Amino acid sequence: MACRKMKTGVGKQQVLESMTPGRMYRASEIANMLELKSKDFKEILHSRLCKKQGLRGNLLAAVLLAAALTAGGCSRAENPTSAQSGDAAGEFTGEQTVAEPAADESSSESPKAQRIGTPADAYILPDSAEHVYTREELSGLDAEELRLARNEIYAVHGRKFASQDLQEYFSSKEWYKGEVEAEAFDAAVLNQTELANLKLLVQMEEEKKGGQVRAPAISIREFPEIDGSTATLPLSHALYRLCTGAGIQEAEAAVSHGKTSNAWMSLINRIKTDTGAAQEAYGPKLVIAYEPGEAVKAELEALGDQVEVKAIGRDALVFMANQSNPVPSLTAEQIVGIYSGTIENWREIGGEDQKIFAFQRPENSGSQNLMEKLVMKDIPMEEAPKEFVIQEMGELLEEVSAYDNEGNALGYSVYFYANNMYERPELKFMAVNGVMPDRDTIRNGSYPFVNDFYAAIPADLAADDPARILYEWLTGEDGQGLINGLGYVGVADVKKETGLESEAAFSGELSLPEGKVLLGSGRYLFGENGTAVFDKNMRLLDFIRYISPDGIDTFKEADYEEALVLQDTRTGLFGTYSLKEKRWVEEPSRETSGISEESIYALAYSFAGDHPDILSSYGCSPEDVEVFYSSEAAPPVMLIPQGQMDHYYTALGEYMFSYERKPVKEGEYFWCAPYQVDSQVSYLQVFDENGTYVLLYNQGQQIKKLENDERGWITTVGHWFYTRSSGNYVYIYNDKDQICGKFLTNPND
Repeated sequence: MACRKMKTGVGKQQVLESMTPGRMYRASEIANMLELKSKDFKEILHSRLCKKQGLRGNLLAAVLLAAALTAGGCSRAENPTSAQSGDAAGEFTGEQTVAEPAADESSSESPKAQRIGTPADAYILPDSAEHVYTREELSGLDAEELRLARNEIYAVHGRKFASQDLQEYFSSKEWYKGEVEAEAFDAAVLNQTELANLKLLVQMEEEKKGGQVRAPAISIREFPEIDGSTATLPLSHALYRLCTGAGIQEAEAAVSHGKTSNAWMSLINRIKTDTGAAQEAYGPKLVIAYEPGEAVKAELEALGDQVEVKAIGRDALVFMANQSNPVPSLTAEQIVGIYSGTIENWREIGGEDQKIFAFQRPENSGSQNLMEKLVMKDIPMEEAPKEFVIQEMGELLEEVSAYDNEGNALGYSVYFYANNMYERPELKFMAVNGVMPDRDTIRNGSYPFVNDFYAAIPADLAADDPARILYEWLTGEDGQGLINGLGYVGVADVKKETGLESEAAFSGELSLPEGKVLLGSGRYLFGENGTAVFDKNMRLLDFIRYISPDGIDTFKEADYEEALVLQDTRTGLFGTYSLKEKRWVEEPSRETSGISEESIYALAYSFAGDHPDILSSYGCSPEDVEVFYSSEAAPPVMLIPQGQMDHYYTALGEYMFSYERKPVKEGEYFWCAPYQVDSQVSYLQVFDENGTYVLLYNQGQQIKKLENDERGWITTVGHWFYTRSSGNYVYIYNDKDQICGKFLTNPND
């Protein structure tokens, strides 16, 4: 590689004294001050030595380096190993030269592939100022990495960024010195190698984006109401995120789904009641759902051309058994026999001598509709015992997995839901006629029980209505790319990147004391009758079927080591149960959990007479005491008003907290509801002009304020946790506001 002598210029002190503080200088101006050619100065500015010191693109550092180099007469900036250790200016000995940049390094007879970094490295393109990268070298970068690499070239010159994500990304790099505002940045500092790299990066970025889903831009305010099946919920959330730019929790809070039949009926009722002012009609404008039952289909057919429906994807009805079940496959005829009652034992179809527990779904549920249409057809299903008619999709799967000791259960669901939303390691898919269900066998139809799912809108929607725009988009190339990219099977086999970030793993941990666990309502979390037991990492320790703590509707802390008073939900009777030993210590035999509802209310009404000292301390009479009922499930709370100050006690006379109410002006509103968590922690739910929020108290002192926001609504508050409901999901947070877990809940609970 050729080298040339660099003209000796003026000293650094002379240049620095001539520079005006606060003024932005171009490379060419500084080169003139140093009596250098602009090209010589740019070589210094982009040299490996500047880069090695974390100063590449830093004009001041380059001035110091240039002055030092010109004082010696020449630079060997392309070979920093000849420099002795020192500061950015460097201490050089002997003759120093600067290499002439190659016109096109990629055209060398034996090009050497340059290292490509990742966003986690210091640089994605470590040699962007000295090496013209090839298409082959950059082929492994996706669209976002190409975008970061492109902007990295500007960042090394100290450019700031208007895009927040770019500014945050480069600010995390030790070498980044953001000094030049975006609008003031001068592209003249870029050398020919960098310009060549930028050109290729832009081309490849656009090409890669062509393989990424592009959705119509719709504001949050204009985004249409969507309803659908539980299994299509991820698709609706992805639509919302792509169109509005919202995050995962924002989308979950904004879009929720009911069940299949409910969604279709909501659309039908909207069309029936629409008076012509579409914006005033109530109900979804867009439904994305599985096929409804016959009764609902009759309602749709009665609407005629008032509704538009089209297939956007396909799914399959799949059958599931426990992993311990040795039967790998069933024939379609055997499945009909099982559900019609002619086959009752696994031994009849090659399994062990065990009765088959064949679970069903209620009439008009999405899975049941497919079961009747695809499998049973005109053959009636045997009526299942009521405890085996599962009311929710999640409940079905939980019931199936509960029989893992004998492996005698059989259930069904739609493939996407079971495989992507509610995957359980205890379950296995059963092959049908020797064909396992997967995306390929569903697409090519070799799996026998395949059916479409649909999008639907009112037919009178205008062409520019966001709901119609999405309806048309879903069967286009980008819409099908999204459907396939999410793991569904689209009606067209289009492959595209969704461009959506996946949800990060939750790192939070509950601050549960030793021996404490978190109990969760099985019906709330899984749509099933029972109680889930979680540890501090939200790992499921156990699921106790047909057992429920008294009054629990979502979550509750409990002692794992101690026996608890629990209810047998099959009988309604209470007994004492050991979570650790997984057995009844005292069999359920009594009708109440301890203090009866009647006795707790009796204590509430005798509060004034039982605790005259409390009333005296506030100067109140018995007539001033109020009994506050927050909800049917919560015990009464005693309210002692004292001017604008409210004092709250339990019916047993335990102090909870005091709260000072602000005067309510005319036209304003205020309402609050107090709750006791345990002997130490209580909270007040407040509804006022500022919104809805929760004030959390520990031993009478306010310790936290929890507000409803885009992440969801505060729903349950415990001593060491609280939850936010975000549409169909619930998030569990610890006392440090970190997410510890997330569940898809029963949509209609």
